Amino acid sequence: ILDSISFTINPYEKVAIIGTSGSGKSTCLKLITELYSGYQGNIFISGENIKNISRKNISDHIGIVLQQSFLFQGSIAENIRYGEKDISEEKIIEVLKKVKLYDKIKTLQEGINESIEGIDFSGGEKQRIAIARALVRNPDIFLFDEITASLDITTEKEIQAYIYDFIAEKTAIFVTHRLSFARFADKIIIMKKGKIIGIGSHEELIGNVDEYKMLHKEENEK
Repeated sequence: ILDSISFTINPYEKVAIIGTSGSGKSTCLKLITELYSGYQGNIFISGENIKNISRKNISDHIGIVLQQSFLFQGSIAENIRYGEKDISEEKIIEVLKKVKLYDKIKTLQEGINESIEGIDFSGGEKQRIAIARALVRNPDIFLFDEITASLDITTEKEIQAYIYDFIAEKTAIFVTHRLSFARFADKIIIMKKGKIIGIGSHEELIGNVDEYKMLHKEENEK
């Protein structure tokens, strides 16, 4: 799936990985979180090979939001805490407000303690709960995989602005096909058929990499 790729992400950098479907973008995140094993090569976090780091240690320091969000039986608060019992209700409400979901939840009889079962959440609303779940834990590293694919443009821009503000002093990787997220990143990595074909800022890539120019043109024409 990936062919001899290599890149470095510095502390606090915001990096976007872009490319067409099947280019290997999401595979990079799955390797970082040890969802894949048996690969050739090495991945280091703060100089430590992840093969020598426990999965729990990795999950404690990395917050990940996938394109396909999931909810489990229990209350809304339990879905957001995800086992972190010391997260207060006030913190949960604060984050739900930021992801534009609290106005709906506060109308429920039990509020954030309402059971997920029976609540008619849209795909976009489920995604916002998944985003809140990652943000409320306040990890050192964030991994976002096509997190706004289910959201309308207005909501996407609102959440995008909040996320960038929230992670200002964090390290973050955005896997996306939307340049609205990518163009404000410190570094953009372009992938094609499992290979890296360009690394640089928006300004550097728009003038030098044809695939990036094409993606930029296609998005502007939508």
